[in-house]
Amino acid sequence: MLRLVFALLMPFALTASAQVTDTLGWQRFHEGTPLLYTSPNGGYAFGNNGYGDQVKAQSFSHSESSVLRGALIRFGAVTTTSANPQSKIRISVYANNGRGLGLFGYVDGLAPDSILAVKDIPVSDLPIDGSLFEVDLSDSNLVLIDRFSIGIDLTMIAAGDTVALLSTTDGDGGERQEAWEQDAAGDWLTVVSAFSWGLDVDLAIFALVDVNDPAGIEDLTTEMAVWPNPTDGPLSVHFPYTDQWIVTIHGVNGQLEMHQGISGDRTTLDLSCLVPGLHLLRVQGRESVMVRRIIVH
Repeated sequence: MLRLVFALLMPFALTASAQVTDTLGWQRFHEGTPLLYTSPNGGYAFGNNGYGDQVKAQSFSHSESSVLRGALIRFGAVTTTSANPQSKIRISVYANNGRGLGLFGYVDGLAPDSILAVKDIPVSDLPIDGSLFEVDLSDSNLVLIDRFSIGIDLTMIAAGDTVALLSTTDGDGGERQEAWEQDAAGDWLTVVSAFSWGLDVDLAIFALVDVNDPAGIEDLTTEMAVWPNPTDGPLSVHFPYTDQWIVTIHGVNGQLEMHQGISGDRTTLDLSCLVPGLHLLRVQGRESVMVRRIIVH
């Protein structure tokens, strides 16, 4: 049974316990191979195309109560030739309680349905180099449990402009029916179904959430500390408690740049070998996962 709740957060809800940031879908996506699929009638499979597809969405399953903070998105193609300032995409957060066409027929309670939050982004603001694009959704004040989706509404893109998402390569999605699209008729279909693209993939949409008082880490009293940020090389990391930690750093294109196992409650990383710009620091312990965005000069 779907258990998704959205509500205004009281001030104490964010301070009663420490928040642990997680990036849903990130690890699974990067276990596959990113690819940009074109459409046979022009445009892209996971962007605007001649079929008039309206929305491309990625679903997430998350059993812990969490607060939605934002989304990270990787676009494989962005062109802005219309010079129309009204050309935009709409980032929408959906409750997954609708009816849609799955791999083996129609399914109830799994497809994106009611919209919980929206944010419009001008096409001219989107990166054209394939780098990660961060969408701040913290003002939506959403508390999420279980299944939800984040989608890209393509219906407001002006003629002459193009926006397309990267996906994993066919076969990397695991047939979990987590990549969806809304077609020109307004019906939701899983991308893996024969009535859609028949591709077993995940889309390059990742949800940024703060875990809200999950079981097993209620005694966590402080968050991970990272400084200096920005840095010109050395980065000090103080973990919230002593543990065996796996530390990874990814670039904006998703490539793995550093992987270390660390025992204890602190470490110093040498980032002087990284190219200047935005990077993602991910720290995983036995009870928590934390993600920070860091900038290297």
